[in-house]
Amino acid sequence: MFRPTILAAALAITLPAAPAARAGSLEDALRLVPPDAVAAFVVPGLKAASDDLQLAIDSAGKAEAALGGRPIDLLKSELRLGAGLDDRGAFAAWATRGGNGADALVMSAAFPVVDADAFVKAVFVEVPGAGPGAMRLPDREGTLFVRKAGPFVVVSADSAAAAAWEAKDGFAAALEARVGRRGMEIVRTSDLFAWASAPVMREWSMRARAAAAL
Repeated sequence: MFRPTILAAALAITLPAAPAARAGSLEDALRLVPPDAVAAFVVPGLKAASDDLQLAIDSAGKAEAALGGRPIDLLKSELRLGAGLDDRGAFAAWATRGGNGADALVMSAAFPVVDADAFVKAVFVEVPGAGPGAMRLPDREGTLFVRKAGPFVVVSADSAAAAAWEAKDGFAAALEARVGRRGMEIVRTSDLFAWASAPVMREWSMRARAAAAL
């Protein structure tokens, strides 16, 4: 769920927007990402993005493009995200520098929820003795830190990042400084977008090549 390849694979994806169907604005969703993030994947409205993707698939008229169900339902099933998830809420995942290593990438995400307790219980299992909020995915090793924060559940590979998270302004201005006004105009016409700084892209590319060589 928090491997760099997930964000890297999503880079530069945009879908035609359906503004009337949006549950929230892009600006609201961008507030979920910390101002110092070096990569981000943002979906202003999960159901709106799913509906537009399904419409695009249906409009293509190609049987091989059929998914066998609504995109959002398939995603929820694959990641065990059914219980407590707010289908109409905004989702964001991001990377920051810090954590255990001086320059290590720390992956984090904010999941919209209608029932935080049900969501956490359905998705994670506790890791005893690893600190407050320490949990893991049932079928994977590796400790994650989970915190309930109002209408969101925040998950991070770093305990300090999870504890410090709050929705706030700053990332939108930082992003516009990097991609420019025209870039932000393109972002605002999408149902979801992903971005990573050049150093992060190079790092993920090197990791991918190294993994492929094994």
